Amino acid sequence: MVQSLGIKYSNNSVLVVRCGRADVVNVRAMLTFMSAVENQPCCMEVIAVSGSVRTCRAAVTNVQREWHSSVDEATKSQDQQKILNIVH
Repeated sequence: MVQSLGIKYSNNSVLVVRCGRADVVNVRAMLTFMSAVENQPCCMEVIAVSGSVRTCRAAVTNVQREWHSSVDEATKSQDQQKILNIVH
């Protein structure tokens, strides 16, 4: 599992984690039991599981839509570029 696990996007409390298909159940369980990141309390919630980069980008865009409406255009544009750069 360690070889296929990677963070592909992180911003505004949203995290995209890539893992192998066989590891999805284990990664979901791992995220459920996380209680802190860098000594900061947190609560993880799986919002979507996708099988392709295209559907992953769409899910992140939908989740970030509200946040994008509250930030300036430069920040929004930078974040949208980060979303487009999500790759395998």
